[in-house]
Amino acid sequence: MTAVALPPSGGLTHAGRVATFLEFACWDHHVHGKGDHRMYDRAAGRILAQHPEIAQDSLYTAIVCGDLTEVERRLAERPVVARAGLRPHDEDRRQSGVE
Repeated sequence: MTAVALPPSGGLTHAGRVATFLEFACWDHHVHGKGDHRMYDRAAGRILAQHPEIAQDSLYTAIVCGDLTEVERRLAERPVVARAGLRPHDEDRRQSGVE
């Protein structure tokens, strides 16, 4: 099992912490085996525990954190974001209004 290298508190900026959180919470085909999945889940949990405001940073983080109230609020404010089709790692997601 390879240790996950975390910057201090998940990143030096809020945006960096959010990106790191999403990367660890939404692992993909590069993460293999129970040990790696557990390690990434725990790393995401540590970042969220240290920075609970991440849960309400965007529609994506609200979904990942299971914050149904925040998801519903964001969708009620801007229904178009449900069809935006952007991935969480798209660089221009904030400029598109999907936050």
